Amino acid sequence: MEQIYCDYNATTPIHPIVKERMISLMDTFGNPASIHGIGQEAERVLVESKEVIAEFLNCSPENLIFTSGGTESNNTVLFQLLAEKISNKPERKLICSEIEHSSISEYSTFLKKSGIEVVYIPVDPQGFVNLEELQKEITKNSLVSIIWANNEIGTIQNIEKISEIVKDAGAELHVDATQALGKVAIDLSSLHIHWLTATAHKIYGPRGIGLLYRRAYTRFAPMLIGGGQQEDQRAGTENHLLMAGFAEAINQRKVEMAEESIRLRSLKTKLINEIISRFEFAQINGPIDERGLAGTINVTFHGVENEMLLLYLDMAGISISTGSACSSRTFKASRVLNAIGRSDLEAFSSVRISLGRESTETHVDRLVEKLSEIIGRIRKE
Repeated sequence: MEQIYCDYNATTPIHPIVKERMISLMDTFGNPASIHGIGQEAERVLVESKEVIAEFLNCSPENLIFTSGGTESNNTVLFQLLAEKISNKPERKLICSEIEHSSISEYSTFLKKSGIEVVYIPVDPQGFVNLEELQKEITKNSLVSIIWANNEIGTIQNIEKISEIVKDAGAELHVDATQALGKVAIDLSSLHIHWLTATAHKIYGPRGIGLLYRRAYTRFAPMLIGGGQQEDQRAGTENHLLMAGFAEAINQRKVEMAEESIRLRSLKTKLINEIISRFEFAQINGPIDERGLAGTINVTFHGVENEMLLLYLDMAGISISTGSACSSRTFKASRVLNAIGRSDLEAFSSVRISLGRESTETHVDRLVEKLSEIIGRIRKE
């Protein structure tokens, strides 16, 4: 039985060319911090990797910090507020949306308990940040943290407009681009962004490697210290093998991104049309047009418990999810779906289908067929 993977927002298979690149470097084992030739060979891989990614983002390589992934990158940005408080510097407040990734939302709760002011900006029924509320709340001492593309419902925020609001207020902006990188055009030279975070395993690269963009002269306190690596911005021996994999994944995005986006949007439209026509009790969550990610579909099947649906689909060889993989093991209603107006009951009847580079029309047809079969069975039970 062919396995059909429809959970690309959770993680992606490593691109064959990325795998080849990493295998070719397996014998490059030196420590990049060593001054001998073997160490400098690894250092060259590190430098070249930064240059590739910096070109893609249109920024300077000196502005990039490699991390262990999106969670560490996001935590590092919010850690700045805690470090400033500990250092008795003038306190700032955090402003974020109600639909941030858990690495932001849970850290913001921690900051709030630590005495830092945190403000949550509501979103509309499609998941777009209320810009009027943002303008009301923002002050010069604010750090605004907004997810570029939501991992559950696919909403793509108007980062250009948000960056203008932040610039006019003289505040700082952090953008979580974990789901946007490689799917949405990013030009850091034209946006008022102080921090940007992303990870490799969402774009067919290896797990365990992420990045943090830090705008020049933005004040910074490292979260990991001791060793002096990466210009004292993140301690720890650099994993040049993972960095090379990240860079090669970016190279492949340059080649494949545009065509893949068109193809995935066509598959998404086909899938949504099939769902709407077959299930009168189905409700699509998030934008279905270009304002949403090309391969992300979130749907509520009223009266169908999502965990049971996932179990039956998995038995049929089809992998989808209930939402964020980082929260899938917690028995709580999705914060994102609650934020756009879905009840807890509706959230527990919702699933996320995310398509990727290996998805085909045949996969969509099989998914729809199995959905019809399994949902019909569940609703009769």
